[in-house]
Amino acid sequence: MKLERRCNIGAGLFDTHTVRPFTQPEALPPTVQLPSLSLAHVRPALTAGRARRVLLWSLVALGFVLLVVHHVVIASVGKPSSQTMLVLVNIGVVACIGLAALLLADTLGSRSYNPVRALWHPFIAAALGLGTAASLMLLGGEVDVDPATGVPDGFGDVLQISTLALVEVAVALILLISLRTLILFKRTTGSVRNWRFMLGTMVAASLVLVSDGATDAANENWLHIALVAVAVVLMVLNAFRLAWIVYLPFRQKMATLGLCMGLIVFLALLLDYAGRGVETGSEIGLEFGADLTLAAIFSQPLSQFVTMAFGFGILYATTAVLSLLFHLPTAAALQQKTGEMEALQALARLSGEVFDRDKLVDTIAGAPVEAGVAQAAWLALIDEGSGSLAPRITAALGLTPVQIKALTDYEVLARDALDSGEPLLLRQAPADHRVRARPGDGLGSLLVLPLVAHEEPMGALFATRAVSEGFEEDDVGALATFAGQAALALNNADLFAERLERERLERELAIAREVQRRLLPQNLPELDGVSLSATSVPAQEVCGDYYDFVRIGPHCLGVIVGDVSGKGTSAAFYMAELKGIFQSASRLTQSPAELLAQANEALAGSLGKNAFITAVYGILNTEDGVFTFARAGHCPVALARADGTVSLLRAGGLGLGMDRGPLFRRALTEEQIQLQPGDTFVLYSDGLVETRDRGGTGDEYGYERLADAVAKHRTLEPKALRDALLSDLYNFAGHDVWGDDLTLVVVKWDGPSAPTPIETATLDADGSA
Repeated sequence: MKLERRCNIGAGLFDTHTVRPFTQPEALPPTVQLPSLSLAHVRPALTAGRARRVLLWSLVALGFVLLVVHHVVIASVGKPSSQTMLVLVNIGVVACIGLAALLLADTLGSRSYNPVRALWHPFIAAALGLGTAASLMLLGGEVDVDPATGVPDGFGDVLQISTLALVEVAVALILLISLRTLILFKRTTGSVRNWRFMLGTMVAASLVLVSDGATDAANENWLHIALVAVAVVLMVLNAFRLAWIVYLPFRQKMATLGLCMGLIVFLALLLDYAGRGVETGSEIGLEFGADLTLAAIFSQPLSQFVTMAFGFGILYATTAVLSLLFHLPTAAALQQKTGEMEALQALARLSGEVFDRDKLVDTIAGAPVEAGVAQAAWLALIDEGSGSLAPRITAALGLTPVQIKALTDYEVLARDALDSGEPLLLRQAPADHRVRARPGDGLGSLLVLPLVAHEEPMGALFATRAVSEGFEEDDVGALATFAGQAALALNNADLFAERLERERLERELAIAREVQRRLLPQNLPELDGVSLSATSVPAQEVCGDYYDFVRIGPHCLGVIVGDVSGKGTSAAFYMAELKGIFQSASRLTQSPAELLAQANEALAGSLGKNAFITAVYGILNTEDGVFTFARAGHCPVALARADGTVSLLRAGGLGLGMDRGPLFRRALTEEQIQLQPGDTFVLYSDGLVETRDRGGTGDEYGYERLADAVAKHRTLEPKALRDALLSDLYNFAGHDVWGDDLTLVVVKWDGPSAPTPIETATLDADGSA
């Protein structure tokens, strides 16, 4: 795996621990793993595990201790090292630096930085290093060195030189590791390449000096000079990798500016200390690489690497200071734009995840203020459920609804913005007749943004500033975009709420339909001489039609058909109440008129103001064929004689609940009909006769067509007759979707001694029996 670390600045602008898969060539078998030679692979392998890191740090410490011992030895003998020993010592120095760099990169690079933290580490390291160098200078004085050999005179001088060299190396490594975080922000292939080439040339320029001692002149090595020149060019290229500055808020810009300026001072002073304090008995030279420096006495490659690292740190910090000074005036505008983007992102996230309307309106109303565009904002939405198209304040930030009503005529402003379909900007708000605020009331400019979703007006979003001319064109454009997204989010929330409500109602209706199905007879009664069939088709999930049968003694059958005004659950509740009354009262009286009168009295207290029930109730004596019935405002009974004649029986009566007094009983009449064997009567609801021909003239099916259909199919058994009547209705209407509930009951008297044909014992799936 190739592991690259990136710093994290602001709102997630830097990725951390970006892992990319290692791709192996197709030519190799899948089981072969190619070893990687990149530092990104070596570092995790070397530093994995706490015990291993402790061991490696111990090796680094041991290496520096051995280097110090070496310098103590040469100081005691007063002679410089041989050429071979010098090369080995310098290689040891390079190895220790490289291993320390890997360990520090693993420690510092594993954290998520913003620029302030990225610069804080080298700032602290440079400050501590400078303090250490100054302390060494004050306590130890100048270092005595043999000008001919570059060998320190004593143990104290060696200790001072070694300590300063160790401090400089630590500062240089922390500096480079921290700057890498900033340079590779929004990395590209070119930026990564330039960074690696710069480090490579710095290391190469140092390695070519492994055979040079403290007194050797580095400026006479032309390869070294060429490598340093290339490194300087790459330093300049990397010094302009400052994209992270753009995304800093004002406070972080100021903090970063102070850190960069302090870093420049500390690094410059450290470079100065590294070239001072060498007592050679001659003039102290400060020319780059030409005379003795403390770091060069310890190791010439180390001196060159530290010098280049400090030089690059000063260069990068300088360019950062100049860029920060340039961007400081735009920090407030950038922060406002960032707030606008965050508000839009928050709204987009809410529109996809949050369907709580209260939470959504609070977010929309507060967004202009939180984005820094406005000082107060409120949201006024049209509430269609209130019966008024005037918007009302649903959320506000910075002002209370009472203050808003006192300062503005927001209803008129919202209506004007919705009528125009464009943002309404009042640059001098107090001067507008729709604003009641006076100068000094804190409402200098006002922006009204219409909220429209799918061409449906929803309300308006208001934003205000205390100063006049407070909104620029880009502010208006940004808030208009936000308002468009807000309208869609509100619309989505409304649609979601409607869907939830619809699903809830569908569940309730499904339950009510199941209850209603159980209210209808589950089994048809079996009496000798009578055959029956029935069906009920709801116009909605739940209908208000009702039919039922009851056995009254051994030879009488009671049958009722009712139709509750309206549809849906309320009609079903009345239907359930009617069933209870019918089942109880039918056993108390054998007079259909009396039962309907008692039902009217029982329902008087429960029926709504505009609710009523039509019903027809009859009792058939299967022994003598007498059919006694009463009709409470219901459809006439269709009677088909065996000889082919059909009549509509219209006994007088009012609907149940239409009169709560004595008028109902006076209007109600009871009739008796003598049936002949083979006669059939049909009870039905108005959903049958009022069905219209939608594909033609729009005429109703009507009583005449019903009578003709009954006459035509009168010889059929009840179930077949029922199906024939429904088929004729389907052919007339051209559809099977009814505008009203439809109930159909067919009863045929076969005579006193005829056995009952059992056509069905239970209800069909559609409620038929």
